[in-house]
Formats: sequence, C-alpha cells, structure tokens
Amino acid sequence: MITPLTGLPQDVLGFDVGEEVTTKDYDEVIGPAIRTQAQAGKGVRAVVRVAQRPSMSAGAV
Repeated sequence: MITPLTGLPQDVLGFDVGEEVTTKDYDEVIGPAIRTQAQAGKGVRAVVRVAQRPSMSAGAV
C-alpha cells in the first residue's frame, strides 16, 4: 500500500510505502502525482518513506 505523505512543502511529493506494493498503488497514487507535477512544468521532487522489506508485485517494480 502506498499513501501520500502530508506536511511537506507544496512542491515536494511524499509517499509512505507500506509492506505490500501493487501495480494499482503505482497507477492510482504515484503515477498521477508525478504526471501532475511534471505537466505543471515543475521538476519532480519526492520523499519516500519505505517499510522494511516491502513486498512488491511484478507490475509495481
């Protein structure tokens, strides 16, 4: 599971990566956020907090 992090500067994306990551997580959380930031003409800066040893489906890698 991937959830957005809050409390970051407006131009910084933040994600909390849980113990299991799926393709759906990327498609619904990370992908759209990165595309929106990039289409706005801004560089993409991100903070990613990762759980120890997350399990990822093949499509999420």
